[in-house]
Order: sequence, then structure tokens, then C-alpha cells
Amino acid sequence: MIRKRAAPRGRKRAGPIYTLIQVASYLGLMVVLAGCVQVSNVVPTGKQTYYVSVVGNIGYNPTPRAIAKANSYCASRGQVATVTALQHTEWPRITTSVQFACTDKKNQKGAGDLLP
Repeated sequence: MIRKRAAPRGRKRAGPIYTLIQVASYLGLMVVLAGCVQVSNVVPTGKQTYYVSVVGNIGYNPTPRAIAKANSYCASRGQVATVTALQHTEWPRITTSVQFACTDKKNQKGAGDLLP
């Protein structure tokens, strides 16, 4: 006697616990990827001019952190940062490079202090 197989049933929906685990896994992965940020040391490039770069992963904008690093470096010297060049690239990793000068506030030309 030949048995017939039962018709395959539709795929059951995942239970709420399984769905919660999936969401938590995706969120955890995003936190790990967003947390991978590399900030270079401030490098002198000339008289009162410096360079700093910040590298991040997908979903992270490194520009504010690079400008904040420039601001804090100049503030530690009693001066303010003035960005002279800014380069932002998206591939292969998101990178912002900032060239800046530390100047006295009274001698600063431009828009004023840079905000982080």
C-alpha cells in the first residue's frame, strides 16, 4: 500500500519571543557597527595649522566628532579652531578629514567658533 503525503502546510508565523530576539539582534549589530569609530591624533601640518581625521562605519557621520576634536585641541591652548579644509568620503569607509588653524579669538576671521 502506498501512502500519500499530507499536503505541506503554510509556514507558521514566528512567535513573539523569536521576533523579539531578531529585533534585538539587529539593534545589537547596529550598535556595534556604529561604535567602531577611529579618531586620529592631532597632527601639526605647519605653523599653527593641524590635521585630524575620524573614520566610522555605515550610519555614522564623523564630521561633528572631527570638528569637536579640533575645537578641544585649540581650546586646550587657549585659542579657537578655524577650519581651513574639510574632506568627507563615503567609500570604502566613512571618513572626515579636517585641516584647521588655532587662532586667538580676537584675530579670528570667518563665522566664529566652530560648534561640535
